[in-house]
Amino acid sequence: MDIQLLEEGLPGPIGVGLWRSGLKQIPTPPWAPRRDFASLTGGKSITGWRNLWVLGGDAGKPMNDIWRSVDGGGRWEMVISGPHWCARSRLAVCGAASDPKQGTKNQPIGIMYVIGGQAHTGLCADVWASDTAGRSWHRMTEQAAFGPRADVACAVVPPDPLALVVAGGVSVDMHRDLWLSRDAGETFSEVTVPLLPPFVTIVPWPPDLLCAAKSQFEGRLALWKLKLDRISDDDRTAGGLTTTASLESLDELSNDYDPNMGSQMLRPPRISLDVELQVALSWDGRASCLVVQTLGSGETRNYSLQDVSAAMANDVHILCDMDAANLGWEFMRHGRIWILSGDGSGAWATDRKRFRAQEQFVKLLGMRLAETHGIPWELWIGRVRPLLLPFRAQQAGKATIKKRSGLSLGTWRVVHKPRVAVRNAPSVSADIVAVEQFGSMIQPLEVGEAWLRVSSAGKVGWMLIDGSSLGLGRLLERTD
Repeated sequence: MDIQLLEEGLPGPIGVGLWRSGLKQIPTPPWAPRRDFASLTGGKSITGWRNLWVLGGDAGKPMNDIWRSVDGGGRWEMVISGPHWCARSRLAVCGAASDPKQGTKNQPIGIMYVIGGQAHTGLCADVWASDTAGRSWHRMTEQAAFGPRADVACAVVPPDPLALVVAGGVSVDMHRDLWLSRDAGETFSEVTVPLLPPFVTIVPWPPDLLCAAKSQFEGRLALWKLKLDRISDDDRTAGGLTTTASLESLDELSNDYDPNMGSQMLRPPRISLDVELQVALSWDGRASCLVVQTLGSGETRNYSLQDVSAAMANDVHILCDMDAANLGWEFMRHGRIWILSGDGSGAWATDRKRFRAQEQFVKLLGMRLAETHGIPWELWIGRVRPLLLPFRAQQAGKATIKKRSGLSLGTWRVVHKPRVAVRNAPSVSADIVAVEQFGSMIQPLEVGEAWLRVSSAGKVGWMLIDGSSLGLGRLLERTD
């Protein structure tokens, strides 16, 4: 088997496959050790990184605690929740959000689900949902139609966070069925579909779903496209309709899949996607390496992960922030992966070596274009760069404006040549509504930690105070 180093190919295409960088070990999480927990990544935290969650599991006894990291796994805090699901392991967790442009005030609708699992009293058949990042929960149903089971597969059907599929799992039987809810888990109907592989995993693969199962070849997954029939709102309200789905093989392994292998598979595989590169990421426990399978072509690459313990043989969690499936969420993709050992005692995250190399190249290119072709640097950084690379996490999205206490607004001077942009929002990706030339004196309307709110050319906007993180240096200085 040909195994390559993860770092091979630097610098590579700009902004593509940024997770193909070295890994660094991050601190052992405070929730470890435990096994049979659920993990999830989604949404944008206050730091700009994706939220990471760990839920439930077995730490010598079933647990129902919820842990969240907002800084890429460096620190974890327990989420203080109200009444929620009982302590359990082998639970299913999924989540998704709507297009932020379609929500109220451009805020997306995000939902997390917890389904089934093994409690100390037996198997669970309940479904819980949270639209507050785990702080409060609603029991959508106590006894779902699919019955008690553990190790189920679940996924939100893109692009609707209220559409939920549940499949497979085990109870006294090994299940190979598929169920669909269109009301956030309150009610379910069985989907007419070819018999699913045993111990299946399902993840969103817009506009459909990806179905994965362990194959007869160690470290390789058999992959299928799971396509649900689309039902219009009019048809949905008519009632009495049976939902059907198709299962399309994506490679030779799924074409030649032997369903009798199910008795040999003790757990569903853990999988994540890079929807930009259209690859599936999984873990080969025997070779202790990351497996990258191209969706649809059957091409597979194996990457060794330096400094990752070879003892991480089973049940490794792989989270990738390139799985932001819905349209409108492209800004959530920073090109990072996180790897958690099955008992949580080891945790790794990709470093930013690949990102930093490409960011430096983009900045140098922008400077050269400004010198030779007169392309404004602000245009290059504010408009072109976001199309090529994600912003650093602390700059992602809109900045939080906090007034500086105890200070007058003062007078400020533009100290960056040749000009500084005035934007319609406190974000380096916001539209430019005006510019202030070098040497201009500014009387701000409001002073924040990183931005000034100003009036310029008859328009009210925002000016960044310090552009050092963008390679610009100081932009504005106070004169009094």
